Amino acid sequence: MSSFEANLKTMPFAEQTILLRVFNSKDELMAILPNFPAKQGTLRVFSHVASTTGQIGRDEANEALRIFGEYTERAQQNPGLHPKLDLLLNLRDGDFLKIERIESSYANLLANIHDRKASAAESEAFIELLNQGKVRAAEKVRDEWEPQTYVIDGVLNYFGTHGNQRMESSYWDKVPLKYSNYTDQDFEASGVRYAPGSIVRTGAYIGPQTVIMNQAFVNIGAYVAGGGVMIDGGGPIGLRLAQQLEEDGVSVKIIDPNSANCSVLIRNLDRSVVLNGYGTDQDLLVQENVKDMDVFISATDDDENNIL
Repeated sequence: MSSFEANLKTMPFAEQTILLRVFNSKDELMAILPNFPAKQGTLRVFSHVASTTGQIGRDEANEALRIFGEYTERAQQNPGLHPKLDLLLNLRDGDFLKIERIESSYANLLANIHDRKASAAESEAFIELLNQGKVRAAEKVRDEWEPQTYVIDGVLNYFGTHGNQRMESSYWDKVPLKYSNYTDQDFEASGVRYAPGSIVRTGAYIGPQTVIMNQAFVNIGAYVAGGGVMIDGGGPIGLRLAQQLEEDGVSVKIIDPNSANCSVLIRNLDRSVVLNGYGTDQDLLVQENVKDMDVFISATDDDENNIL
């Protein structure tokens, strides 16, 4: 059996790849493989065997396990020791893994970011990946949040290659505002409402149907998913639903006509938008982009309203 080191020498390099995301057949995120020295070997193998279809089935998994050489035997003898190999070993006939590739025109970008030696242009390319939501500071992998520490390296690398300058007439900073060069068409295409007094720095991803309220400050590296769920009814059921959805990273808007209920919601929810009004108010629903929500849930204590 050839060693992993020997087999890896026959593998193509993946200089343009930033990272791979590995999903199971249910679209659950199972692993993230960033392309910097300590992780490159595994990334190159997964990238190679999935190069044709973007998927890893039983045959592709067997080829990957052959390439991993002695590590495959160790993984078989010690389940949990090599979680990425466990994904391959546990594949059954008809099952598959899906691979999402995030790439850049800059070669070895993440390695340079990781080593804090990226140029100003490379740093800007990395921040743009954050801006687009393609790279995130933390991701939920197998239902556990995992910080992606190379994002800190990327932000610090950007700070190190850029000086302070005047921005927006009254700011002296290194990071421009996300929307500083937006046209009306850019704002419209983004699907985001920016209330007066809100501040969002470049390098933050803001998903469609998000409302950034006044006095909000969204920092570089933030990820706001957008879309999400609208809940009509802020009683105990609505509150529990919103809390669970927040834990799952879902964007929530919750409507209730009772100001006392709204106060309770505000105290007990971290990221949800609380609206004091009626879920049957068509003008309010249109204003809050209900048509773009993934789900609308009626959770009031009035069955007639829920049916409406």
